[in-house]
Amino acid sequence: MAQLDMMLADGDYVKDEPASLYVYQVEADGQTQTGIWAQVANLGIKVHEQVLPEKVHRINIRRIRTGLEAKPVLLIYRPEDGVKKLVAIITSAPPDNIYHDGQKIHRVWRVQDEKLVSALITAFANVDSVYMADGHHRLAANPFETLSALLMDTDDIRVKPYHRLIKTNKNLDEYFEALKADEPVLPTRKGYFGLLKDERWYHLIARNSKDYDTETLATIFDYIEYTPELKGEPGKLLFTLAPLHISEVLKAADAGIILPPKSTWIEPKIPYGLLMNRHDL
Repeated sequence: MAQLDMMLADGDYVKDEPASLYVYQVEADGQTQTGIWAQVANLGIKVHEQVLPEKVHRINIRRIRTGLEAKPVLLIYRPEDGVKKLVAIITSAPPDNIYHDGQKIHRVWRVQDEKLVSALITAFANVDSVYMADGHHRLAANPFETLSALLMDTDDIRVKPYHRLIKTNKNLDEYFEALKADEPVLPTRKGYFGLLKDERWYHLIARNSKDYDTETLATIFDYIEYTPELKGEPGKLLFTLAPLHISEVLKAADAGIILPPKSTWIEPKIPYGLLMNRHDL
């Protein structure tokens, strides 16, 4: 906290008073993603992933000590025309802040016009459900009544594959049909996996496929590590999975289905320290 106070004093950060709504936009890889940054009630958010208790504990202790949310969670909702139109109006003006981060461009608009703020709140009343996309641990660990969140409709987000590293002595033939492959395998269908074993790739088809591929692996293996990378580690098998479609994410959350940890990799990933909220302790 002392370091943050020094950065505020040096002008590296600016604390806005009073509290406002913001529109945040990131441009990368030829795609622009736009959402609304706000404090939201810490209630009624639909989730789809398990959390790791030790990680929740660490985040909770840090927030109790500092009062700091160093980046917002990512919440998603089904597209709503009224919200889209208002965001388009806001982003037609020059942004208040622009940040360059490698190949990414971050833009922020501060929404202070009371009519626009009121219109956004009214438009959001038509959104029936809000879903956690990125930040399940931060939600579970949050000790405050509100939560720093970037709200983005499902048209703007991207779901990428999240793979698994597994150490096992089990006979894989009991669980999968296998076929050798000449290149890395990136599945696109449920029940199909890639396997990197001893520097060789294989196509796998699950003999007993569950509704979600991460559930299929969780029923077979006891301990699983998570990685977005396409590379193995000595003594471990790399299983590649097809990314969930966003409709499957919403379906699971609506049904109250809680998938294994890290079942989804959903972007954008807001950089740590870019959009921070500080609670009064």
